[in-house]
This record gives sequence, C-alpha cells and structure tokens, in this order.
Amino acid sequence: LGIDGVDIVWSSQFNQVEIDKSFFQFSLPFSNPKSALSNRKAIQAQLKNLKVNRGGLRSLRSLFKKGIYQMEVCALELNTSVTTLKRYLTSANTTFGQELMTYRIEEACWLATYTNEGTDIVSEKLGYQDTNSFTRIFKREVGLTFKSYRERRRHNTPTK
Repeated sequence: LGIDGVDIVWSSQFNQVEIDKSFFQFSLPFSNPKSALSNRKAIQAQLKNLKVNRGGLRSLRSLFKKGIYQMEVCALELNTSVTTLKRYLTSANTTFGQELMTYRIEEACWLATYTNEGTDIVSEKLGYQDTNSFTRIFKREVGLTFKSYRERRRHNTPTK
C-alpha cells in the first residue's frame, strides 16, 4: 500500500502500521502553524523510536526466507561484518534475535492459517532444533497454542 509513493505496511498479526518517515514531510495548509509544527515534531520524535523496516532489515528478512538463521552467515551474505550488522540493528532499535523471532512468529501464523502443515514441519521449516522449543515460544509470543491459533484463524475469531 502506498500514498504518493510512500510505503505503508500493515502487519495484521502484531497490529502494527509502518509508515515511511517521508510521509510526514508535508505542510498542513489548513491548520494553526504553531500546532502543526508541534504535532509534526511529536510525530517525528515518535517515529525515531520505531524500528526501521526497509533496506537492511528487508535484506535480512529475505535471508530468513531462504532459511538462513545464523547471524554470522547473514552478515557474510550481506557483505558486512557481524559487528556492523549488530550496529545497524541497534540503530534500528532492534536486535538480530528480535528480528528472527518476529519473522518466525509471523511466518508460523501464516502457515497455521493457510496450510495444513503440523507443528513438526513448521518448526523444522523455521529452523527450530526441536518442536517443543517452537511450541513453547509460539505459545509465549502469541498467547495460544499453534493448534488453537489455527482453529481460531480458520473460524475468523479474534486471537486475543
């Protein structure tokens, strides 16, 4: 989705809207100039605290989609060092572990909703060492077991 060439991304699983910062670089012709400036500064300050979801993070996510889940291998694939990758992630207010977790949970939710694959296959696809780790983490992050999540999504009931 985009408005005037600006990317707007909706993540339904986590109820997040990501809006490119350039979207807020516009004038507000019909508002009080002082309040408009104040609102714009407040929004920009809040945006600085949000994760960056473009460039390197998109590249990192594409590596996750290929089944590459080790930071060292990801850094090598991105033609950078582990230290530089960590520095980039820190500047984006995230960590490698957080990005990997987010990817895995979003992907698991998609697989639960749109496939019939069991937890053993899903956990293997997402690079977990064992199914128990996957099911424990899924329940902690989503609040439901994989099976319960699948049943609710297929019956269009809210998950929380």
